[in-house]
Amino acid sequence: MKLELKKLSKKFEMPKSGFFNWILGDAVQVEALKSIDLEIKEKEVIGVIGRNGSGKTTLLRIIAGIYKPTIGEIEKDARIAYIDGFRKGLKPQLSVGENINSFGLLLGKSPAEIKQKYESILKLSGLERFEKAKLENFTPGMISRLNFAIASSFIEYEKVNIILLDEIFSNGIDAEFKERAIEKIKEMKKHNLAIIIVSHDLKIITELCNKAILIDNGEIISQGRPSKVILDYENKIETNGTIKKVLHDE
Repeated sequence: MKLELKKLSKKFEMPKSGFFNWILGDAVQVEALKSIDLEIKEKEVIGVIGRNGSGKTTLLRIIAGIYKPTIGEIEKDARIAYIDGFRKGLKPQLSVGENINSFGLLLGKSPAEIKQKYESILKLSGLERFEKAKLENFTPGMISRLNFAIASSFIEYEKVNIILLDEIFSNGIDAEFKERAIEKIKEMKKHNLAIIIVSHDLKIITELCNKAILIDNGEIISQGRPSKVILDYENKIETNGTIKKVLHDE
């Protein structure tokens, strides 16, 4: 397995505010990532932290191949599974059970494979008594639970080297489900995969990761032991709300 990012940057064109600018297509360029150097090694569990809009999800989507970098190189010889907390693939007009079946088919699983995992997915999600209820009546937290339960349960560990987990603990996730999700991630760790976790939950990063990186304004400004990087995140905020770049790499 190999994954290395070299001097990688990503720019997006964002429309300017105002109706006529939107119609005429005027746009400004926003640099979401700036000159990222990062190497992911086998068995590493890396937590990615930072404020909203700092570039964390963009980084994971580039690693997953969803976005292409504007500048820089990716040396990649790895098979990647990407799970996000944004509920893509779930259909609000379908029930929990129907979504398990349709999402499983979308992931390329056979009816027999889906049937084999069905009950364990229900149990992991904690939505057994809502099996026949439509998602359109659910809270965001309930939908996120189902999304993670389905996507994580269908991972074939022998076919992947890296698992990307993007904000799976957001959207009102309750403490009981969080514990089940943590146990699921610990199960993933037993397969000696590299795992990258984007999360605002710093306790999760401390408990699960052996390395952390702090991103701000598209730059990696600190990396090393989770406890040290989290301390940098908490203590290096200036009065104007920016974060100082930390020059250590442990």
